[in-house]
Amino acid sequence: MAKGIVYNVSPDKVSERAGRFGTYVFPGKTEGEQYSKTVVEDQRFLHDMGNDQKEWRTQDGYELAKDLVSRNKARGLFAKEFREEPTAAEVSAAVEVLSKEDTRLISEASSMWEHAHDHKLINDEARRAARRKGYKVEWALDDSYFSVIQCPFCKESVKRNASKCRFCNEFLVPEINPNLEKIGWSREKAAPVLDMAAVVAKTVEAEQAFAVAKVKR
Repeated sequence: MAKGIVYNVSPDKVSERAGRFGTYVFPGKTEGEQYSKTVVEDQRFLHDMGNDQKEWRTQDGYELAKDLVSRNKARGLFAKEFREEPTAAEVSAAVEVLSKEDTRLISEASSMWEHAHDHKLINDEARRAARRKGYKVEWALDDSYFSVIQCPFCKESVKRNASKCRFCNEFLVPEINPNLEKIGWSREKAAPVLDMAAVVAKTVEAEQAFAVAKVKR
């Protein structure tokens, strides 16, 4: 039996379920590092042989590590036996696989955004891919960034799902406050509290750079 080591070349952590052995979390690399590494130990488990018979068995740590990596190669992981240091070629290969997956995720998210402009349709993997690539596109912003809106009466920042402004005490529910209909305000159309001009400028710049890079490929 041999322990395994899972290397992660991404700055983002990766979590993966391993059945009876629970969930493994592989932390992202820190700034200045090529990768993070996590030891995967041999695992003992009780195997049911039927007829009320059970026996203890051992899951090889390296084999377990390889299995975990096989489901997450595109996310920057690769495995080695314990005490084996990765070669520069292995690290570069993992970085290249992650980069290609990031490009794919960004391309899909950009197309979805172009058609729908709906943040709920963009998954977290695509957002993380955009951040890793340095794309400051609007759809890559975290959902929490859009959870605060402006009160239509006092212009203070309130939570998007707030039923009442905590500053001016105006109700933000059309059924209760008829003034909302008079001013044509709706929660769904309320803009988030952020500098939209800056976001749009960054979005255009990033999408142009992405288009150029796509043509070059």
